[in-house]
Amino acid sequence: MPKAYSVYQADIQSGFAIFAERTRKHPLMFIWFFILFLTAVWLIAAIITSSLSDPALVIGGFNVKWAYFSVFFIFFTLGALGTHFRLMRNPDLTLVLSSPISHRQVMLGKLMTTFWLNMGIYALGISSMLLVTWLSGMRQFIWLGLYVELTLLAMLGTIAGYLISVLGSVRPLARKGAFLLMGSMYLTSVWYALDLPYYPLCAMLLIMMGLASAEIYFSAAFFLEGWNAQTTVRAEYSRTEAQFFLGVLKRVPVSDGARAVAGKELLFNARTRENLGSVLTIFGIIAAEVGAIQTLGPRHDLKMQYARLVYPIVNAMAVYVGAILFCAVEGMTLLGKEAKSFWVVKSMPVRGSEVMKGKALSAFLSAIFLLAVAVPVPWLIYHNPLYVLFSVAGTLSLIFTYLGIGLWVGATVPNFTTSFRGTPDIITLYSTMMLCLVAGAVLLFPPLFLAITSKTVGMAAVAISVLIGALILLIGVRMAGRVYDRLEISM
Repeated sequence: MPKAYSVYQADIQSGFAIFAERTRKHPLMFIWFFILFLTAVWLIAAIITSSLSDPALVIGGFNVKWAYFSVFFIFFTLGALGTHFRLMRNPDLTLVLSSPISHRQVMLGKLMTTFWLNMGIYALGISSMLLVTWLSGMRQFIWLGLYVELTLLAMLGTIAGYLISVLGSVRPLARKGAFLLMGSMYLTSVWYALDLPYYPLCAMLLIMMGLASAEIYFSAAFFLEGWNAQTTVRAEYSRTEAQFFLGVLKRVPVSDGARAVAGKELLFNARTRENLGSVLTIFGIIAAEVGAIQTLGPRHDLKMQYARLVYPIVNAMAVYVGAILFCAVEGMTLLGKEAKSFWVVKSMPVRGSEVMKGKALSAFLSAIFLLAVAVPVPWLIYHNPLYVLFSVAGTLSLIFTYLGIGLWVGATVPNFTTSFRGTPDIITLYSTMMLCLVAGAVLLFPPLFLAITSKTVGMAAVAISVLIGALILLIGVRMAGRVYDRLEISM
């Protein structure tokens, strides 16, 4: 255990050093993050307080079991993704694995890092929840049992996510599927355990936590195999996928330099199977939309205030999540994920504007499938092709806008740390998400309210939003190109 703690200590010290350096270079970003956080807490408190006047708005469609399971699933996802990038796809781990530390100790040290990082996020969320419930006057929801259950769900989600990320990294596909099926049993077990009373539920969660910890201990036999499989970029790739994207790329009127950069990005995505992960994520978002429709029921049955805005908000939330993942976050990582190979890109005889155009083009071609997320709600609820077209146009405007913002932020504050694959720190990420949220509201709320009164005027307004989004993308690419030309790093 002391060796595992040394791995954990090195991660914490390294992370704190990176955070301190980023804060020193951009002190206003920390202040901006703090202001945004307080504003978000105040808005949530205001929404809860105002909703108390309409009980149907609080109770309609609300399900405690779904709320509890959402907490577990959020930390399950955070644990799986954190482990995937911090451990299983971290090429810098070579130095740790070559040291006189067993693979099991390395795994346990990384588990401590992932666990306590997620618990820090959980503590921030719980403190916000306590503040919101206190400010909104809902003190009847402040009781110890609720937070005990939420804490156990967050802890179990982190540990189970860590386990499934390690076991799901092995090859071939048959073994990967068997291990993922075994890990997915925690999802179904938690779902059915949430029907239990308080004390049996806590006991069951503790038992599953102990079982998952034991499986992590014995899964060290597969750790090195999974790490090798994830850190080695395979030469083979889906030729159909590559031919499709490269065929589309040939028809786009851009310079040869931008086309070469875009082709490199698309081939890399094909080799690392990132497009497959994107498609699965889109299917997951669509499934969540369908689940929300089934939970809320037909729009005519909604008796709450502002019922006519419920499904547009559901649609907007799904599109926002997808656009953040595939446009804003992807745009922020396009430069930082080059890591130690950045000097190779920098030495190419291509101007910064052309490099960023190529990266933006590759990200756009990968994100274009996000338009599918805009279809289920307007089609299943309104059965009107015009509403579908409005939703698709609004999604396209967000794709343009968020990609432009992400490219600019990623070039301004790039993260070349190889273990995070260019993913920005939490302050940068949160600030960018809030900026994108405001930009999306400014672009889409006016067309939505205009469409309520006149469909023709609403369609004209959303078309203008698409043009504004395209302009933001062009400006973001140009600004990112200028920053790229001035950027120099030491490896």
